[in-house]
Amino acid sequence: MMRSVSRTTAIAIVVVLAVLAIITAILATQKPAPPTTTSAPPATSTSTPQATTSAPPTTTSAPPQKLVVYGPWGVNTPEGQIFLQLIKPFEQQYNVKIEYVGTTDYGTEAQQITSGSPPFDVVIFAPVSLARQLAEGGYLTDLTPYLQQSGVMSQLIPYYVEPVNVSGRIYGVPVDAWSKPGIYVYVPTLQKYGIPTPTEISQRWNWGQFLGYVQELKAKGSSRWAPARPTNGPW
Repeated sequence: MMRSVSRTTAIAIVVVLAVLAIITAILATQKPAPPTTTSAPPATSTSTPQATTSAPPTTTSAPPQKLVVYGPWGVNTPEGQIFLQLIKPFEQQYNVKIEYVGTTDYGTEAQQITSGSPPFDVVIFAPVSLARQLAEGGYLTDLTPYLQQSGVMSQLIPYYVEPVNVSGRIYGVPVDAWSKPGIYVYVPTLQKYGIPTPTEISQRWNWGQFLGYVQELKAKGSSRWAPARPTNGPW
């Protein structure tokens, strides 16, 4: 979980499952070259039988491609351990070795990006406004084709992608976002007054519906309602 990040703009520049899906799409575009076939002219027949030998096939495997990822979770934190577990099957399937470094020194990371030779390939980055500046400056990779090819694009919530949408091109994907504070309801009260309770995200209330239900509760005699936030949470 990121710390000190605005709840409405808490997105990062690339990572975890979304990153793996993007890398998968990139690797999928690298098709192996077709095998070459050669045919030798037929040997002239002689009375002496020819001895035949066959060498055992040799198999070689390319060394894994190294990918350096910087993220905000320490390797010994629960989040860091979860990330390290998630990447293991990906490394095995795609012959990739991910080297993870936990850091939240975003200022230094931005300087390394603008230098043209950052020590990382993928970075989980919290300051969204700075990330946008980097994208507008041409320092970040356009992820749009990879997101489309991998199918990740259709799974993203547009609201969280918009901050890193520059001229219709996507330069980052959301990693997580603070969903608190939220609106909490006492379900028995809604049931008592016949107000439907959303059970899926597709059924979520919009602001107009929320205000309408508040007016309905007041009209039916219920005054025990109020939007609230945790006392120790950020605005």
